[in-house]
Amino acid sequence: MRQLLAVSLLALLLPLAAYAQKPDDFSFRISLTRGERSRDSHSQTTTITLKGRQLLYEKSYRGARGGARLSPVKKSFTIGSEEVERLKKLVRDKELLSFDRLSVAEDTGGGISRYFGIVLYISLGGRVASIEISGPRRAVEIREKPAYRKVYALLDALYKILAGQDKEIGDEHNDLIEGGMD
Repeated sequence: MRQLLAVSLLALLLPLAAYAQKPDDFSFRISLTRGERSRDSHSQTTTITLKGRQLLYEKSYRGARGGARLSPVKKSFTIGSEEVERLKKLVRDKELLSFDRLSVAEDTGGGISRYFGIVLYISLGGRVASIEISGPRRAVEIREKPAYRKVYALLDALYKILAGQDKEIGDEHNDLIEGGMD
């Protein structure tokens, strides 16, 4: 009889304990832009958003090579709790809950200018942060900067998850800077 009473009491208290826990606030939005400034200026922006276990992948095009010729892409995936936990661990380990801005100036000598940009907004454990990185695509020295390396680790993990969900999504994060990532 005591066991039945204990189990009944436990069954009543468990929902209250779950309700009392702080909801998980882990979310992020990372945007990658690569483009060209010229007579035929164009750009491509990929945005990856995580909220809960929903991973949203969006890609849009603008300018001479985009517009009506290339349709926007929008895909949504549900990822496993273990993948979310690995991403949280990566965010903590790489110290991505920080504010950072890294920018390399472009040449203003005219002609064709190829550029990239990364913008990360992130929330975890009641903390919010943002990291912005931009520059010319030939600025290979940016690969050695800590801010770039930290964000790249997150991008690499995300694209591995995305590749497991959809084989059409490539490793576009590898060609932000000319020569790829080492």
